Amino acid sequence: MRADLTWYDSHWSQKETQKYAGAVGRNPRVRYPGIDDAFSTEKSVDDAAALKKYNLEPGYVIAIGNGLPHKNLGVLLEAAEMISLKIVFVGVKEKNQLYWKSRYPNESVTWIAHVEEGYLPSLLRSAFCLAQPSTAEGYGYPPLEAMACGVPAVVSNIPVLLETTGSAALYADPHDPRAWMEALSALEKDEVYRAQVDKGLRGVEPLKGSKGWQGHISDIAALLTERS
Repeated sequence: MRADLTWYDSHWSQKETQKYAGAVGRNPRVRYPGIDDAFSTEKSVDDAAALKKYNLEPGYVIAIGNGLPHKNLGVLLEAAEMISLKIVFVGVKEKNQLYWKSRYPNESVTWIAHVEEGYLPSLLRSAFCLAQPSTAEGYGYPPLEAMACGVPAVVSNIPVLLETTGSAALYADPHDPRAWMEALSALEKDEVYRAQVDKGLRGVEPLKGSKGWQGHISDIAALLTERS
């Protein structure tokens, strides 16, 4: 309540703050965070090195996140037996891996607890697509980073991901493994895949690099002008 400016990374976050805190600040603004230039379609010498380091072959479904219950990895673990694509989970700590492995002991997926920061764009570029089945998020960086790399994203049809991906992703019910299987299978059609790549690249273009932060900069400039 004492801040001169409060940024929210989505309208959903602002709405939830109002719901739980009863206030959003006297000067609230929704500003979507920018995407680092490293997330691009441009191939890198690190691409092959990343695949070798993590013993991967191109063409997998990648899911990025800490693996806490709200990340809802179970829907992908259930869908795994219905698809031919390999699923790779990145960023899931070992204790959280145990949580999912105890519930899906027979699923054959790849777990990578930690990826060196510079290798994440490479792993995205080598993926068939990104999947984010979360039941809750505040923003959702991975789908945007994937689309910036020219890789389609399949995400939960929850309000915040619908907002931040701007209809550039494919959507699936986070509680329906078959819906995820159908969305992933749809991407195996070349025309669908190309269309989603194009939509994704167009959708994230305003957020890429320095231009993605122009709104934040203009807000700060306005505050400084008011105080001068």
